[in-house]
Amino acid sequence: MDQQEYIDELIIKCLSGEAGVDESKELSRWMDADKEHLAYFLKMKNIWDISHPAFDIAAEMPRRSLRYKGTKCPASSGEFRWNHGQ
Repeated sequence: MDQQEYIDELIIKCLSGEAGVDESKELSRWMDADKEHLAYFLKMKNIWDISHPAFDIAAEMPRRSLRYKGTKCPASSGEFRWNHGQ
């Protein structure tokens, strides 16, 4: 496995909630090393968020559209939050 494949695996583990503490720290150090690394992570996170919805949209829409009519839908409890630099 080359370095890019390894980083991609760390990103996937982190976004899926499967990364351990050491893996999360390693990914954070990688992102701190270069602003392009952070940009790459954010691009991958955007792709992840679009392709891995927190719920089955088709099954949830009728129920949610009535329940949250006129309000903002609350954030998913499974949403990944990255506190980069904190």
